[in-house]
Amino acid sequence: MSAPVTYLSEHHKEYNMGLRQCETLQRLKEFLEHWAPFAPDAYKAGHQMDNADFIDFRHGLLKETSGKFAGKRWAELYGNIVVPDLLLQVSAVALQFNAPWGLAFIRLQQEGHIVEQDGIYFFKEKAERQP
Repeated sequence: MSAPVTYLSEHHKEYNMGLRQCETLQRLKEFLEHWAPFAPDAYKAGHQMDNADFIDFRHGLLKETSGKFAGKRWAELYGNIVVPDLLLQVSAVALQFNAPWGLAFIRLQQEGHIVEQDGIYFFKEKAERQP
């Protein structure tokens, strides 16, 4: 992701809108490559997919988007693509404080909870567990 995070950034919304536009496996992989700095878990899962996995993923995503549960198996397989860890945790803080997503991200980074390693953002405790 080349755009820096600003106080009014809405990366979570941009990610969600873009994900729903991925109609091919190739497009999904390109999308996840672009978002890898903020969604490394999604990037890893998406790049392990083959065409059959993508069809399953896309079918479930459309089901979820229409308000229907795609199932526990689907959520376990693809949940980290739909809701990447970092985006989820920053969104939770933003919601708790009724603050913009970007402000929550910046404050978490200033307080040392989010760290950057090789251009990838992690919550500090997760970054310490990376190989």
